Amino acid sequence: MKTRLPLTLDALLLTLLLVTRARVDTFANAIVPRPAEVVRQIPLVGGLLAERPFALLVDWLADPLSQLVLASTFGLLVCYLLVDLIQTWPGRREQLALRWAYPLKLILLFLICLLSVGANTVMVMALRQATTPAQFAHDGGVLMGDLAVRWLLEGVNVYQQDWRTTWVVAAYPNGPGLSHYPYLPFAFVPAAPLYLLTTSLWGWYDHRLFYLLAYLALLAVTPWIAPSPGGRLALAAIFALNPILANDLIYGYNDMLVLALLALALAAYRTDHQTLGGIAVGCALATKGTVWPLLPFLTIALWGTQRLALDWRLLRPLLPIVLTAALFILPYALWDAPALWEDTVLYNAGAPVADGLPIKGWGAATFVVALGWVDDLFAPFPFWVGELLLAGPLTVVLLVRQWRHNTLAAAFAHFGLLSLVVVYLSRTMNPNYIGFALAMLAVGVFAAEERPVGAPTAPAVPKAGPSSR
Repeated sequence: MKTRLPLTLDALLLTLLLVTRARVDTFANAIVPRPAEVVRQIPLVGGLLAERPFALLVDWLADPLSQLVLASTFGLLVCYLLVDLIQTWPGRREQLALRWAYPLKLILLFLICLLSVGANTVMVMALRQATTPAQFAHDGGVLMGDLAVRWLLEGVNVYQQDWRTTWVVAAYPNGPGLSHYPYLPFAFVPAAPLYLLTTSLWGWYDHRLFYLLAYLALLAVTPWIAPSPGGRLALAAIFALNPILANDLIYGYNDMLVLALLALALAAYRTDHQTLGGIAVGCALATKGTVWPLLPFLTIALWGTQRLALDWRLLRPLLPIVLTAALFILPYALWDAPALWEDTVLYNAGAPVADGLPIKGWGAATFVVALGWVDDLFAPFPFWVGELLLAGPLTVVLLVRQWRHNTLAAAFAHFGLLSLVVVYLSRTMNPNYIGFALAMLAVGVFAAEERPVGAPTAPAVPKAGPSSR
């Protein structure tokens, strides 16, 4: 008889992630305070509590509404753990546990995500509307994103613009990047209908609305990725409650948009919808340049067991990817290719351009500054040498490994590992890069499969034994 563990891995992971999320959120609240008097002005929920309870719950780490969200989230976690306890009770039949425990845990997990991340994001958007457009928002993901959509509708090329005359400079007066928009067109172009809708309905737009739709899509498609119920729950928790990416969504970074697109691609490929998967990958490639190193690994995975000969069939799975990415990138390349290249490639690569990237972050660049090898954080330094010497051979090794263990999960895990190494050796290593790499590595653990994409599934072999009739 198979011995049951007293706790499932997904329950342990969810607990760890929520504890971490709560601590990250409270620290973020301390760094970017949410004044109680402003919280009180939020429509509908600001007046939820009477004056005295509201005043008693005021705290420097969490405003009263945030405390209600935290308490509700941990209450749902307790329910999740109780369901897990029943699921792992000795002697419980596996099919019975799967019949009701998995759907109930999935519902509880989604409610936790909507409270912990969704409600927090809506609250911060409301705080921004109650104060000024330059507050409670990330520069590139929201402050620039809002204006990028507006300029698109006005026929203005965002890659030709200077941000010194906008609200971006009020939030980040010293930059960097006050003359660069570092993201590719899918980061803002599809949000145009949403901009028109929300500004006509309630008079304002916040680019996090676009990211929240992507977050909801992420929750919807993630259960289709992993092969086992426990793996689906664990992967959904790591994707949606990632301590770095979830908090970044609240303040308006766009990594959740990219993650949602790649999750959609994974789910589509897993269910043999290769065209839809290719379109999703193409959209991700047209959002951030950091996704492009995935392409060689994914190409090998999509080729699967086919012979590597000059055959047009090898191009078939790549066509949706290339055509979709070109659909968004090519118009801006034709409009002003040098401006697009400088903003999305040279600037992100740390090239010596005007308003360039500083040396900062959690990577090896810290030692460059600590050892006195530069006199200024904006000084040029050949970080590309380290990337070439280490990341170059690692790319070859990982591609060979992909060829020998050619699965979809391996492609994303190899991409995650390579991304982590490259950003560690780069000029700037922001925390969101680490959070994104964690999500890709999690695919390799919880979404592992045994066959290449598009390979036929072996027919089930009936077990020998007495008839059940």
